[in-house]
Amino acid sequence: MLRDGVKRITTAARISPSQILATCIGAAGAARTDVAVKISAILADLSLRNVEVVGDTLIALEAAFCSGPGVIAISGTGSIVYGRDALGHTARAGGWGFAVSDEGSGHWIGKKAISAILSAHDEDRHTLLSNLIFKSWHLRSVDDLVQEANSTPQPDFPRVFPLVLRAAEQGDEVAEDLLREAGVKLAALVATVLRRLDPQSAADQNIAAERKASLPVATTGSVFRQSSRVRETFKASLRATFPGIVVHREIAEPINGALSRARAYASASR
Repeated sequence: MLRDGVKRITTAARISPSQILATCIGAAGAARTDVAVKISAILADLSLRNVEVVGDTLIALEAAFCSGPGVIAISGTGSIVYGRDALGHTARAGGWGFAVSDEGSGHWIGKKAISAILSAHDEDRHTLLSNLIFKSWHLRSVDDLVQEANSTPQPDFPRVFPLVLRAAEQGDEVAEDLLREAGVKLAALVATVLRRLDPQSAADQNIAAERKASLPVATTGSVFRQSSRVRETFKASLRATFPGIVVHREIAEPINGALSRARAYASASR
């Protein structure tokens, strides 16, 4: 798929891959050497020059802060938080996979939505999510929902996220609570990274709060992009813990980070 993508792009641009001066590929898991090597091998027969393969967290951080310090919170299908201080030290939190981590992600929200529907059913409470899920998944009863949710392979939980957004827009409290909880979870991951980048914060949060106000935070990913409730709760939760912290209003675009690194790579290789 990656190789075909490069071919389509070069064909559309009417150039050959060998004419590209440098390429930066940011991919999930590519911070691991074995994954980066596999990705490089996929592209080996395209005659690309100066190929750099890095983790998707790195290009997102680059997009938000160039080479400077900061923390990037990523929430799309999955989630992860990655940060770098002024000395170049880095730290991460979350992003350990759908089964055990990825708090606040589209997958996490979708899965939690199913649990919320079942809890509402147990408590004889109404939620708009029920009708939306039943219609989307072509289900007739709660028993059908339970069977589908526990099927193997698992259903595509991230596709439930837009339904949660729709229910929240119509004032559904269960959906609104899910989005707020996602914002809190993502803020907690950022707080973990901030404290790891400043070990003293574990001993004294008040000192850390003042000091970390100078380390900015940015966001990216479809969950942040599409949900104002997640964004607002995320910011409010962070500022309650770290007063004065700067949270960028703009959503970072990771592709800009990849382009920036590729340009720098091409310049350094001349």
